[in-house]
Amino acid sequence: MSIRRSLSFALTALLAAFAARAADDDTSQRQRIERERSDVEARAHAGEAACAERFAVTACLLEVRAERRAAMQQLDHQRALLDDVQRKRRAADREARIRERQDAQARADESRQPPAAATPASGATAAPSSPSDAAESADSAPREARRGASAAAKERAAAAGRAAASKRRAEEVAAHRAAVEQRNRERDAKRSPSPSLPVPAPAAASAPVR
Repeated sequence: MSIRRSLSFALTALLAAFAARAADDDTSQRQRIERERSDVEARAHAGEAACAERFAVTACLLEVRAERRAAMQQLDHQRALLDDVQRKRRAADREARIRERQDAQARADESRQPPAAATPASGATAAPSSPSDAAESADSAPREARRGASAAAKERAAAAGRAAASKRRAEEVAAHRAAVEQRNRERDAKRSPSPSLPVPAPAAASAPVR
């Protein structure tokens, strides 16, 4: 375990030294880029001022601005590379700190663990280490049985609830259907034609006049 700790400490120190050198190099590179950007701006201003004295002013200005744009793009690309390296270095630093915390936690856990008990001989049944362990082992089976019975009771209650809800929905559907059929029958009864009136009998022939 001491070898592992030594390697971990050495790796941490190496990463810290590398990070310090990388930070110094990053700072110097960024300072160089800023100086070159200032030089490009100064040359562009001087070139634009010189273009005013020439005959083809527009063409001269376009050339000066194209050179300035190309130089700035190159410097922006270099700065983007530095930003990418910086992001990767920060990610590596975070991983190193996480590993260091994990190693420290592992060492703390190992220091708190009691010494391992002797392994019993092959084929021998390990006896309870104390009366409390024996009582706990004896009580574990009833607890498991009670947990199983409780789970089964909960499952039965859930099944009964689902069955009751299904029955209630079926009754509601049947009641709704009966109400609809009753309304349909009443509507049909209202729409049925009234019975025809009886046809009157023909009047009796009048008696002959004498």
